[in-house]
Amino acid sequence: MNFDYDIFICYAGAGKNSTLDNPDWPANFSRYLEIVLQRLLKRKPVMVLHDDLRARENDLGDNTAQFLEQTAIFITILSPGNVNDEQYLIELEKIEKAVSKHTGDTEIRHRILKVLTGYVSTEQQPLFLRDKPGYNFFEINRFNKKSKTYPADEQESGERFWSKIVDLAYDIHDQLKGPGNNNSHEKTETSKGTVFLAGTSHDQEENRDIIRRELLQSGFKIVPSFELPDDTDKLNELIRSYLDNAVLSVHIMGAYYGSPLPKSQYSLIDMQNRIVKEYIEENSTPVERIIWIPNDLKTSEQRQSLFLNRMKRDDTREQTEIIEAPLEVLKSIIHKKLKDRENGTGKKNKHTSVYMIYEEKTDYIDRLIAWLGSNNLDVITSDNNESETKVVTRHRENIVHSDAVLICKENSETNWFDSKFRDLIKSPGYGKNDSFMAIGLISGSEIKMKHELPGDVVILDREDSFDKSMKPFLDKLQKQR
Repeated sequence: MNFDYDIFICYAGAGKNSTLDNPDWPANFSRYLEIVLQRLLKRKPVMVLHDDLRARENDLGDNTAQFLEQTAIFITILSPGNVNDEQYLIELEKIEKAVSKHTGDTEIRHRILKVLTGYVSTEQQPLFLRDKPGYNFFEINRFNKKSKTYPADEQESGERFWSKIVDLAYDIHDQLKGPGNNNSHEKTETSKGTVFLAGTSHDQEENRDIIRRELLQSGFKIVPSFELPDDTDKLNELIRSYLDNAVLSVHIMGAYYGSPLPKSQYSLIDMQNRIVKEYIEENSTPVERIIWIPNDLKTSEQRQSLFLNRMKRDDTREQTEIIEAPLEVLKSIIHKKLKDRENGTGKKNKHTSVYMIYEEKTDYIDRLIAWLGSNNLDVITSDNNESETKVVTRHRENIVHSDAVLICKENSETNWFDSKFRDLIKSPGYGKNDSFMAIGLISGSEIKMKHELPGDVVILDREDSFDKSMKPFLDKLQKQR
């Protein structure tokens, strides 16, 4: 179906956006959106503002219904101040009627999008908007729980505002270039795979957006693309349909548990996690689940603390990884899992990985790495020349992803060995769910530790040849395979 207009920006009339600090917000928002879309579409999008349509209605007698039917995508701006405005709701109903009239005539998946400039609960939203894709252009104060709109003027626009504009523009771009859409001038790219990115609490929405943005730019399809229903039966059916095609399920935990869903004792965040857990247990499925708990998270509700503790206790199992680490660690783990699947490796990798921990790279270390490689072992190392933050992050990532560990040092300095061994003990906190197949310690002299080592740690003699000194370590690996 051909459309004369790309986008209609719909918002309440003058005086109805009382929650906005700047009454010019809709116009500024539209101007910035147009700038980003023009770069993506490589043409100027045809956009109409609600005030312009009202003027055309009053001054020229334009037919509103005809205009709406000729528009591809509608952006409805909702705020706590306009969601109950009767005149605005009547105008929104006209949009719904126009879109419903041509359902099936176009392959644009989501013709109605909603932009929220303040917190509006799902129950407060017009019924037909509740399941539409939403974009939160506001933040909630952690202390007084009040929402504040991201500013949309040149002097104040910050990174969060622009990130949301870019997200919205990319999604509109994808809608307009979709297969079969006559407005399209581009071919749709094939997705690398589908990732279920579960909804989260408002304090973690920015981090969810970061993950979503990076995965989309990497070529992955992200679901859900709209707000999930609060009906538990529909929610269960929908999430399971997503998982049928997904390769990864990512759950971001925040400081809040959330309100229980209607006719349920569980919140949306909890319910999503339960459905995915049950799906994995019931099906022979390649879907893996990642649960991320930010390492600096401070829960604001007792129920959320109990929920997180329950997950740590009960949800650690095959195909589920619980990660308590900075965001950068989560991103690295997600990308590694997806890359492994793309390369056809993942859990089917024939080679065992060994993480070599050393203070400085010497000729001995180089020769040992080469020898391990000749024995079909994948050697993982850290670059100690990176910044301190990156070294720590990479170290933890390597611990999580390695099958075995070799700690090597020229001398037997007690504190250094103790600190590295403590990192291995803390590996579940970094997100490692399985045990190491083997741990080996190598030193230029007798190893002295402050604490007694577990019996399964292999002490290796640095003075012997590799074939002889590494035999106990290789035997240990062989038994675990």
